[in-house]
Amino acid sequence: MRFLDICRNPHHSPDNNTPYLLIIQGNYIDVQSTRVVVPLMNFEAVSPIIKGGLMPEFIVEANHVAMVTPELAGISISDIGPVVANALERHHDVRRAIDILTGDF
Repeated sequence: MRFLDICRNPHHSPDNNTPYLLIIQGNYIDVQSTRVVVPLMNFEAVSPIIKGGLMPEFIVEANHVAMVTPELAGISISDIGPVVANALERHHDVRRAIDILTGDF
């Protein structure tokens, strides 16, 4: 798993509207057991959508999802599924969302 990989959430279910996790931990960090991630939740389940760049939208495997930046967390690698896509082309949007969250914009 590398920076901006989009991974399946193995805990996704009808009661859990988070089918994917976005890896936001840099590749240069040598931590083997955890990753910092942001949930990518089903767009229609996110309420309210916070505008202004904090919650960018993505299409992953034909699913419309939102990056729920305020819920970023460090989690165990065992709680992260396989990589299904990469958001490298959205690097600017992801970085801006993190900067907005941390007040660094």
